[in-house]
Amino acid sequence: MLPETTNNALPDTLGSSWKSKVFKEYLAERGLFEIPRNPIEIKDYGQWLKNKGYKPTSIAALLSPVRELYRAIGIETRKIIKGPKKHLTFLRDPVPTEDVLKLLKYVKENCSLRDRLIVELMAYLGLRDIEISRMDRGDFYKQDDDYILKLWRKGHEGKDRQKKVTNGLLATFLEYLNQTQGNPNDPMFMSQKKCRLRPDTISHIVGNIMKSAGIKNAENSHRISPHSLRHTVGTIIAKQTKDVFAVQQMLDHTDIRTSMIYIHNADSPENLINWEV
Repeated sequence: MLPETTNNALPDTLGSSWKSKVFKEYLAERGLFEIPRNPIEIKDYGQWLKNKGYKPTSIAALLSPVRELYRAIGIETRKIIKGPKKHLTFLRDPVPTEDVLKLLKYVKENCSLRDRLIVELMAYLGLRDIEISRMDRGDFYKQDDDYILKLWRKGHEGKDRQKKVTNGLLATFLEYLNQTQGNPNDPMFMSQKKCRLRPDTISHIVGNIMKSAGIKNAENSHRISPHSLRHTVGTIIAKQTKDVFAVQQMLDHTDIRTSMIYIHNADSPENLINWEV
């Protein structure tokens, strides 16, 4: 439910990144020098970005921190602050199998346990950065003989999706929780300042690791990104079982046409990717 008044402004927690500067430019043009509590007041932000000449991928990136700001106070703005329509094609390439193995070996040998787990969540489950950002410690738990991860998916209003955690990912998860402390409601992944890692920060961390591991470079940086790991999972599922509905389930696509991009078919979403490193 939206607030009835717009007298109170939201605290500015967007920082000083280029995304924040663009948003503040928009606010200034609208005569708004504080972030309004009611997102209806800035519902044309996406259109404003389009009119300024930003590409769809940039618009999506610029809208993300603003939506997260409102989501932090319980307001879902996806149907209010609308972005560009999806182009049903890959904006990034899948990562070749040998490069995924190279990446997982690198994080195991060179990265912190936190960063290793973040990379493995993308490589094993095909999770989005926003889904990883929203995780709390209590979202990972044992149910009967299985370990379950509860997810707050993109475009949803709560944690309404569960995935089994098995194989190497399970071992890393258990090690991470054993070596870190916190309450069930604490963020799963925090910065050095003890704040929840933002989706763009997670992508930045993984992108830098991919560069250090040698699988992202100047020649392929326009086609390879952290999101490419998600495409890799979808591609493997599609090739294994050729079931478009399994791809949709595994990657939580709202539109079945997005799943069709991965070619038909996939195995049951419970048969998770098992990288041998």
